[in-house]
Amino acid sequence: MVSQPEYLFVRAKTLEEAWSRFDPALPLPVGSPFYVEREDNPLGRLQRALLLARGNPPKCFFAGHRGSGKSTELNRLVDNADIRQRYWPVKFSVRDECDFNDLSYIEVLLAMGAQIFSQYRAAGGRMKDDLLGELEAWKGRTVTRLNEKGATFESGAGLDIGKFFLSALLKVKTEHITRTLVRQEIAPRVSELIGLINLMSAEVLAQSKRQVLVVIEDMDKPPLEVSRKLFEGALTTLMQPTCAIVYTVPVSIYFDPAFTHIRDNSYFLPNLKLHEKKQRAQPHKDGIRAMRAFVLARMTDTLIAGDALDEAVKNSGGVFREIAHILQRAIDNALARQSARIERVDVAWATAQIRSSFRRLLTQEDYQLLQDVREHNEVRYPERLGPLFHLLAVLEYTNGENWCDVHPALDPLLDEMADQTAPTEA
Repeated sequence: MVSQPEYLFVRAKTLEEAWSRFDPALPLPVGSPFYVEREDNPLGRLQRALLLARGNPPKCFFAGHRGSGKSTELNRLVDNADIRQRYWPVKFSVRDECDFNDLSYIEVLLAMGAQIFSQYRAAGGRMKDDLLGELEAWKGRTVTRLNEKGATFESGAGLDIGKFFLSALLKVKTEHITRTLVRQEIAPRVSELIGLINLMSAEVLAQSKRQVLVVIEDMDKPPLEVSRKLFEGALTTLMQPTCAIVYTVPVSIYFDPAFTHIRDNSYFLPNLKLHEKKQRAQPHKDGIRAMRAFVLARMTDTLIAGDALDEAVKNSGGVFREIAHILQRAIDNALARQSARIERVDVAWATAQIRSSFRRLLTQEDYQLLQDVREHNEVRYPERLGPLFHLLAVLEYTNGENWCDVHPALDPLLDEMADQTAPTEA
C-alpha cells in the first residue's frame, strides 16, 4: 500500500481541506488521530486466536461490510507488539497486485509468494542459496513453458525470482491473454507454487524465529460471483500454505450454506448500531457518539451545522465509508453553493446521490426483500439477501445476536413503493 501524506490526518479548518479528509478509500495508519474506538470490535479475539494457536498455522477469515474499517483494524493487527514478537507479518492488498474483477486462486498464491519474498528481502533478509536455486529453477521452467505458449516473459539469469513475481503479476493484472496462459500453466502444477511458498515461510521462520503471517486485504471487493469461486471452489487450495493467513472475505458469505465450514475461524467486524433492533425511535447513544467523533476528528465543528451532522450520521447506517461518502459529496455541494459550512440541504443532496445509485441496481424483487428486512430486522431469506449485503443495501449489526436493517438512504424509496402498492379507499 502507498503511504499517505501526513497532512491528510490533520484536522481540517476549511471545507476545501475537509474534502480530502473524507476520502472513503483512506485506511488509517496506526496512531492516527482520526481513529475511533468501537464496541463489538473482534480484533482482540482475532489477535488471541493467532497468539494462542498451536500446531498447524491458523487460517482466519475477517469479514465486514465494505467500508466498515477492516483495513484500519488490520493495520493495528500487524502493528501489535505481541503479534510481531510471534509472527513475521506480510500484509498486502489484492487490489494493488491483481485484477480483482477477474481474480483466481492462482493470482492470490502468486501474490502471496511475491510478497513474502520481496518484503523479506526489503527488510534485509536473504534466502539461502539452495532455496534461491529452487526458486530460480521453478521460474526458469515456468518462463520457458509460458513463452512456448505465446507469452512474452524475459528469461535467463538476468531476471531474478523477485522480478519474475512482479512481472508475472503485472502481466496477469493487465493482459487478459497472459492471465489465461499463466492460469493454464500453473493450475496443473499449483502444488509446486504452494511448495515454494512453504519453503520460503520455513526459511523466514528459521532465520527470524517468527512464523510468517500473511494478511490479505480487499478479497471482499471482487464481484460476488468471483468471491464465491475463491472461497467455495478454491478454498481447499488457499488453505494449503503452511504460514498463518488472515483472509478478508465478503460479509455475504455468512449467508451462504456453502461456507459453514469456515465460520469457526471467522471474525466479523460489525457496523455501528445507531438504533436498537425494531426500535428506530430509540437511538443507540454509543454508536451515534462514535460516528460524530469520526466526523469531528476530521474537521472543526464550525464547518457543519448541528442538524446536518445529525442527518449525516443517521443516513450513514453506522458504516464509516458511507458517512465519508455523504460528507465528501455534501462538502462538494456546499462549495458549489459558495457556503462556508455544510447545511442540511447539502447532506440531503448527498444522500439522494447514494439513493440514486441504489435505484439503478435494485429490482422489484429486491424491494420486496428490503421491505421484509425493514419490517422484521432479521435475515429471513439468507441466500436471496447475499447480493444485497454485498451492495450495502442491507446492513448487519450485533446486539447479543446479529440483526439487520436496510440502508437508511433507501427509506424514501421503500416508502414510495409501499404507497404504490397500498390499497385505495373505495
